[in-house]
Amino acid sequence: MLTRAQADPLPLCSSGRLSFALGSRMSIPKIENLANTLAKEIVAGMKITSAQRHSIQIDNQGNLSGYPVSVFDHQGLYGFCVEQNDKTAVIYIGKSERDSRLRQHLTCKNKDGTALKDSVRNKNKNIKEALKSGFSVYLCLYANNAFQKASLSCIEIASSLHAKSDMKSIFPDVKHWNERIG
Repeated sequence: MLTRAQADPLPLCSSGRLSFALGSRMSIPKIENLANTLAKEIVAGMKITSAQRHSIQIDNQGNLSGYPVSVFDHQGLYGFCVEQNDKTAVIYIGKSERDSRLRQHLTCKNKDGTALKDSVRNKNKNIKEALKSGFSVYLCLYANNAFQKASLSCIEIASSLHAKSDMKSIFPDVKHWNERIG
């Protein structure tokens, strides 16, 4: 099978990029345009107060609070917004497929309640530092049942890139938390 794959490589276009048969109505630039348009809408929506926006606080035990437990069953995109002096920016965007990622960010724990290993990256410390620095922090949720794994990943990346760019203009001295993207 490997021999066949090497003998019949995917066709390349003149730019050297892979060329896929997307049909006459769809092209890579059109897909990117759609993803970028949706990403701008998602980031703008996260910055607006809504029922899907939860104010995060630090409780008396030093844990993050202010969100309903139902967020751990969220499927879609989530973001953390920071607000200060009437300015709001989305500082982080991630995707959740009803996995434990959002739980790890908010609680520093696994599903079974055990503490995360130090090697597991999460935004818990970032959120606490932002709160202690005078920012208000909000957990923002975006769900769309039409998303499947590939489309959710595509929109996550496009939204993260847009949020990162938007944040530079709002809080130029604050580092965006999506370190791996862009």
